[in-house]
Amino acid sequence: MNKIKIGVLVTGDPILDLDAARENAKEIYGRLEEIGVDVVRTDDVVTSVKDAIFVADKFKKEDVDLLLVLVGTFTEDPIPTTVTRRLMKPVILWATPEPQLGEILNIEVDCGSLVGLMMNASALRKMGKHLKVIFGKPSDEKALDQIKKTIKVVGVIKRLQDARIGLVGYRAPGFYDATFDEVQLKNFTGLEVVHIDLSELYSEMQKISEEDAENVMTEAVEKGYKFMELTKGQQIREARIYLALKKLIGKHDLSGVAVKCWPELKFSSCFSLSKLSDDGTPAGCEGDINGTATMLILYHLTGKPVFFCDVFHLDEERNTILTFHCGAAAASLAEDPHDVTLWRHPLGEGVTAEFPIKPGYVTIARLGNILGKYRMLITSGEAMETKQMVRGNPLEIKLNVNVTDFLRKVTSEGIEHHYLIVHGDVRDELVEFCDLLKIDKVMV
Repeated sequence: MNKIKIGVLVTGDPILDLDAARENAKEIYGRLEEIGVDVVRTDDVVTSVKDAIFVADKFKKEDVDLLLVLVGTFTEDPIPTTVTRRLMKPVILWATPEPQLGEILNIEVDCGSLVGLMMNASALRKMGKHLKVIFGKPSDEKALDQIKKTIKVVGVIKRLQDARIGLVGYRAPGFYDATFDEVQLKNFTGLEVVHIDLSELYSEMQKISEEDAENVMTEAVEKGYKFMELTKGQQIREARIYLALKKLIGKHDLSGVAVKCWPELKFSSCFSLSKLSDDGTPAGCEGDINGTATMLILYHLTGKPVFFCDVFHLDEERNTILTFHCGAAAASLAEDPHDVTLWRHPLGEGVTAEFPIKPGYVTIARLGNILGKYRMLITSGEAMETKQMVRGNPLEIKLNVNVTDFLRKVTSEGIEHHYLIVHGDVRDELVEFCDLLKIDKVMV
């Protein structure tokens, strides 16, 4: 993916300290370039609507992804509103502290940057514009961290515009909550759903040689995975599913894939989905497109594989939820490759990759649709060291909220039963993602 391109608009008023604005801009340019983004600079402090129009046209020509407005001094509203309205890109407003504050008392205001930001923010919000505000010196690491988060989110949104998720088959039978609104998913996120019939998967499976399928399982042995109660035929069939899905991913240029794993596939594809997620293609089961879309978002935010799961027990005394799924988690989510056991699915003919998910702080999310709109669940907790207490992939999580309140909230909001879990804290990024795409948030 190309680097994010940021247009930096430096604004001010000629009667105030434009030199201070220029110095702050110079430092910000350097800091942005250090973190690896392309910076489109303003030639000088913009103090008129005429110059604002010129800069807006320049940014449009350069096709910037993000607009950073450095409110160099107090600035009247027509300047930032003109640029943002012409550009229609995400906006960050940055104000800097008063340069003379704390020194010799000066009866004159030199910059008034923060006052300008607050006035400009009011005008932009009244125009319906979402924006992020930062206050601090260019050297302030907290300020830079906030910009980095926005850059990450804008990068994910940019990637989704060209992303395609393959739906192999359809949703699992009886799973109303795995339905999705294809048009609104495209409208809100840009994601395209590619419909692939199960017959196309079968056709690709028939083209896979037994030798190529055996090589897949040989690789699993070399990684230290244990095998239990698997016939050679089951192993070959599962490996063919994996290799056939790889073919379909390449053929249809897919960024993610959701598979109807039962009843036609007899609860197969768990191990295949596990491998695909480790390959860098988020893969969801039971034909859950919204769940797989959430996996893709979390994967792009973190670069880490995402755990697709159900919540099947609450412990009120420990304030934990116990999550699990059949055995489709990426094997890299195990603490040790030797913890991974390949086993016959208890309900069918497929191969599962079974192990407890490793501990650590986690973000829990779920993108879903309800009453014609999309919304996202966002919460977090501490994943605990978990024993193999059930078949599949178990994980116990100590929530940051009361588990009973969690249950009440997710059911009252109609949150779907598949949850997506990633290691790390990306709640702020998910909130900003939803704000930019006008997706409702369900914060727990």
